[in-house]
Amino acid sequence: MAEELSSLPAAKRRRKVLRENKLEVLKLIDIGTSYSTITRQYGISKSTVGDIKKNRIKLEQFKKKTV
Repeated sequence: MAEELSSLPAAKRRRKVLRENKLEVLKLIDIGTSYSTITRQYGISKSTVGDIKKNRIKLEQFKKKTV
């Protein structure tokens, strides 16, 4: 029975990226850090890095409202 369970693929674990980390990711993108380096540093996927970049304006507007 235990053998059967160990042969099942592990479920992907979703990570929540905090808003502060998203702003740090944007800074890294701005200085030219590769997506691969960012993904390793934060444990997120390349598509997540792309989503953060795509939503830059919303993140920066939120930052202005909270400061």
